[in-house]
This record gives sequence, structure tokens and C-alpha cells, in this order.
Amino acid sequence: MLESQPRRRALRIDVAEAREATAALLPINELLGPWQMRCARLLAQAERLRMAGHFEPALLDEAEAMANAVSVQRERFTEATRNLPPAIAANTRVRDTARALQSLEESISTVLSLLRGHGKAGATASVARH
Repeated sequence: MLESQPRRRALRIDVAEAREATAALLPINELLGPWQMRCARLLAQAERLRMAGHFEPALLDEAEAMANAVSVQRERFTEATRNLPPAIAANTRVRDTARALQSLEESISTVLSLLRGHGKAGATASVARH
């Protein structure tokens, strides 16, 4: 036996599939955490503005930009998973990324509803006062 090469254990198939799924989705997964934090901040700010009866156009712009970026990543996710072998596309890491994107889309949609709904009401109230 050659001592210069250490013995290696065979990689289990499920571990190899998980690694491949993780590698395929890494660019998207790296964005999810920061986006989730940013979305939580936007949601808190949108709720505070709504309760105070204020409207902040810059916040709406930021939320719309984030919604567009998430939409682009959703398309990239769909394309990336379409090209994966079925066993890897069915991996829990792929499903977790899909759920995280879905949750993020729902949250940013809530933010946009809060901001757009108040923005329209605020604009109507402003016009009605003049």
C-alpha cells in the first residue's frame, strides 16, 4: 500500500447531489439573506409610514427596484433548475431556494401594496385639500 496517498471514503450520492445543487444555485442563494433583511426593513418602514399617514417616494422606488431584482433571480432560478439533472433538481436545497424566493416575492409584494396604496390615498387626499 502506498503511504503517500491517504485513503478516501466514497462520496454518498445524496451528498454529491446536494453539493451540485448548492453549487448551481450559489449566485442566487448569496443574495437571499441580504434581500430578506432588506425586505424586513422595508416592510417595517412601510408599516410605520402607513400608520403615520406619510408617503416616501424613495422607499417605493427602492421596493420596486428590489421586486425587479428578485423577479430576475426567479427567472435565473427557473432556468438553472431546468438544466439540472432530475435527481439534483428534486434536491431539498433546490426546494429551499424556491421557497425562499417565493417568500421574498410575497413579502416585497406586501411592501409594495402598503406603499402604493398609501401613495395613492395620500395623492388623492392632497388633491382633495387643494
